[in-house]
Amino acid sequence: MQLTITDSEGKPLDAKIEVEGDAIIVHSRSGAGTNARNPDYRPALEAILMRLAAIGAKPAFYLDSRPVAHLPLERRRIATPAELTGSPEEKFQHLVRAMNAGTDSHGAWRRIRLIVPGQTQTELADAIASLPSTSPTRLPAAQLRQVTAKHVEKAVADIASGKVATNFSMSRDYDLMVAGGIRLAPKQVFGRALELALGIEAFPEHFSAGLGTPCFQALEAAGYAIVPKPEASIALANRERSTASIDEDQPSSMFPDEDRKFVEGSAKRANHLLRERNRALVAEFKTAFRAKHGHFHCENCKNDWRDQYGEAIAEACFEAHHAVTQVADMLEDHQTTIADLQLLCANCHRAEHRRMRLKK
Repeated sequence: MQLTITDSEGKPLDAKIEVEGDAIIVHSRSGAGTNARNPDYRPALEAILMRLAAIGAKPAFYLDSRPVAHLPLERRRIATPAELTGSPEEKFQHLVRAMNAGTDSHGAWRRIRLIVPGQTQTELADAIASLPSTSPTRLPAAQLRQVTAKHVEKAVADIASGKVATNFSMSRDYDLMVAGGIRLAPKQVFGRALELALGIEAFPEHFSAGLGTPCFQALEAAGYAIVPKPEASIALANRERSTASIDEDQPSSMFPDEDRKFVEGSAKRANHLLRERNRALVAEFKTAFRAKHGHFHCENCKNDWRDQYGEAIAEACFEAHHAVTQVADMLEDHQTTIADLQLLCANCHRAEHRRMRLKK
């Protein structure tokens, strides 16, 4: 089945593309000027890569030109899904290098075959021939969690050097702290990292940012601190106070030393004095708990809430409880370790605080 691939504006691209079963065949480019054959090879292939990434498809790539047609398929493979990461432009460059490896040419755009397991011919044709949606929708958590520390580090470098994710505005409440005290917008960084991980153009509608979201979890897991913007500190303190949340869910951070101590109980004036938790302590505790047990569960009622809500939502049910010294009882510069904390579901956490108040 031969297809006409269009660009993001619906303009047909001059490239010969075929779909056979679970395979997409991109015919080679040759010649120049008016005599060029398949001159839109690159934009067509990049569009295919972006549209396959949007449906979560992971193709393997094989040379399909005449000189190698007699070889077994596995001997013609030039890239696996795991090897091909980054933006569509970066994937294209990787493929060109791979398809020319061991030859005298370094830039030929050869005929290749993309095999996409689990997709029918009709599904593939619909996916790659269709225009990208003009209204981005929220991506599943499983796709957001494909962002790794490597993607985040590259995104930070891109944005700090001026390669800004233009679909994202500046942050309102939180900043991502990077080397030199530079503050970046967390959603902007994660958006760029998402483009590198999935090979798509990322938009704000694709994901939400905030405490406990895959966005913040990925950024903190990469070793970056997320802090309130100076002008937002009072508003955030009042917002946390009004929701009556105790030790709300914090994004994960990778700190392996269980004996590390944190200074807590420092006074902060935001219309009134609050006793402030050290968020890094809670993040470290939750990371250590997940590493030890595989997933969160309440240390009191033993429920993990995954059957009720699913794993992604269930994690929001859990809070860190100061089992040794309560935040309200901490003296200035009180030191706490993660061994002093207990993981409770929200129900048990509130019940425990009610029990403690009744004992006083």
